[in-house]
Amino acid sequence: MLLLVEVADTSWEYDYQVKRPLYASAGIPELWLVNLPRHEIEVHRTPATDTYKSVSILGSGDEVPLPGFSLHLSVDNLLGTPVA
Repeated sequence: MLLLVEVADTSWEYDYQVKRPLYASAGIPELWLVNLPRHEIEVHRTPATDTYKSVSILGSGDEVPLPGFSLHLSVDNLLGTPVA
């Protein structure tokens, strides 16, 4: 598995505090935690014992590289345009 995506509307804390360490411990190379209320994607890379060594928080206007491909996906294309 190259990538795991968790989409959170109301479960953000659980996904971050409980699931993220489990995924890192399992050696999932890349985790995207999608925070719908904040219109952000947290990209976690380089798993360690129970955490990730690299974390990037991407928002509107940012692009996220798709692991294993020479493609970049727009946060706005994935999540839609944020509502003001």
